[in-house]
Amino acid sequence: MKKSFFIIVVFILSMGLRAEIFGSAGTLKPGVMMFGVEPQINIKPTDVMGYFHFGVGIIEKMDLNFKLGLGSADTYFGGDLEYQFIKSDAVDLSLSFGTHYQGSAFLDITPILTHRFKSFALSSGPKFNWQISNGRYLSMSWFAGVSVPIYRNVELLADAGIKIRGNYSWISGGIATYF
Repeated sequence: MKKSFFIIVVFILSMGLRAEIFGSAGTLKPGVMMFGVEPQINIKPTDVMGYFHFGVGIIEKMDLNFKLGLGSADTYFGGDLEYQFIKSDAVDLSLSFGTHYQGSAFLDITPILTHRFKSFALSSGPKFNWQISNGRYLSMSWFAGVSVPIYRNVELLADAGIKIRGNYSWISGGIATYF
């Protein structure tokens, strides 16, 4: 009963939420690298962005990720360190802490909960961004997404997010390869 309830809640949360999160609560194993591309549409204001992602596993349960975004909004560049607190057969929980710059500097904190199924995984959680330059401001959003392995080291990802405070809502999708 608990598992069914959890699955239903994660599924509902994943319908129509945000995309700045690329992946899941699982972290890369030491030495494994990831490269991904992700087009994203921001809603109110409407902007179209293309993001390039690069990640590397640095120690067990921890990876480092970098992101560059180009498009109709200000250029985005940033990075984060993600630590996986819980890893089980079906559920992962991690915390991502990083910084990015997109017209202003921000500190980012994102807890991520992922539930894995046989052929896909659902992820969801809140995203907090503290603007630390050009004035102080906290923005929050809720994101959710799905990742589907399509080949041995390739997966498709789709994410969405809804703004809670400040920021914007978005939808995105992309592809990641691991080597």
